[in-house]
Amino acid sequence: MRAAINIKTVGIAGAGTMGQGIAISCALAGYDTTLYDVNSVFCEKAITLIQGSLDHSVAKGKLTSAASDKAFHRISTANQFADLKADLIIEAVVENLEVKQKLFLDIERINSGHSILATNTSSIPVSQIAAQLQNPSKCVGLHFFNPAHLMKLVEVISGSQTSVEIVA
Repeated sequence: MRAAINIKTVGIAGAGTMGQGIAISCALAGYDTTLYDVNSVFCEKAITLIQGSLDHSVAKGKLTSAASDKAFHRISTANQFADLKADLIIEAVVENLEVKQKLFLDIERINSGHSILATNTSSIPVSQIAAQLQNPSKCVGLHFFNPAHLMKLVEVISGSQTSVEIVA
């Protein structure tokens, strides 16, 4: 078996409820995380809500203040598509096949095929989303459950061409 893929950075497309929860989860796990949305107002709102969620976890005793601060500072926002570059990019956008396919094609292009592309969908087959990609073996499903930062469950879904290394 090949060496594990080294993921240091995570990008999340979509700053809604799921994107925010996934960003918190990734930041708490130690990853530098970029939360992207086309609308800068959504990014600003997301950061405010993320801070509130982390503060709430501290107040409940589920997270230390130091861990909260560390996680918060690992999260940045972007509303320029060119900034959506990372080792792992998770989409949390509208449940529409065409939107997801176009997004992944564009992400694949700006990341030169480097990134693992993950969809948070629970209703569209990964193989359909990956069908138009140059490298569909790097596309996987990572279905987070809501609220993503509180639920300790992530479903990993292979597409028909997803490589074993990507799933691992």
